[in-house]
Amino acid sequence: MGLKPRPRRATFSLWHVKIKLYWGEVSNIALQQSLNDLEQAYQNFFKSCKGERKGFRRERQPNGKPVKPPKFKKRKGRQSAKFHSGGFKVHKTSIYIANLGKIKTVWSRKLPSNPSSQQTLY
Repeated sequence: MGLKPRPRRATFSLWHVKIKLYWGEVSNIALQQSLNDLEQAYQNFFKSCKGERKGFRRERQPNGKPVKPPKFKKRKGRQSAKFHSGGFKVHKTSIYIANLGKIKTVWSRKLPSNPSSQQTLY
């Protein structure tokens, strides 16, 4: 008798468990903001292709190059994350970011009011 092939469900369920563990480590606010940024980038791209927004169209550009779609960030490049109100808290000497913890900061000036959004570069 021959060997039975391994069921595909076992492979999928293992992969699914790994993904679930990853989603637990990452802040959902940062993921939602990255999807919002991606949506805005594609809206700008399609509007510039139609001529509704500043950008180059094939007819207008002298060298005939079309507008390029948005690029994804490279893992090795400079990374950033955006957080809106609920993803961070500002203290006197630090900023608390969801799922990351406290980050020590040195303020160059006093903030006029509580910020509504924050971008972290690392």
